[in-house]
Amino acid sequence: MRELANPWHQEYQGRVVVLSLTTEAQRILGPVEYWDLPEVGAKVVANQPLIVVMAKWRYTDLTLPVNGTVVARNPRAVGWAERGATDWILRIECN
Repeated sequence: MRELANPWHQEYQGRVVVLSLTTEAQRILGPVEYWDLPEVGAKVVANQPLIVVMAKWRYTDLTLPVNGTVVARNPRAVGWAERGATDWILRIECN
């Protein structure tokens, strides 16, 4: 398993941050085939490995940049990902 430093683009909408992969992270990972995302309502802690993605048949741990509660996840990025599912991944209400 490998790790990426700072793979997230963060867009703040009030107390909610919308996370998507940076262009650089997408280039390094390649097309993501599978996402293991936290459930809506899950409490998340910054800098803790929480998300696992599979790309090019390799697994990568991704840590989240914020503390908070998952309020939405992109349905196209749950489990076996649809092409283009990286436009946004999670929405997290920050603590």
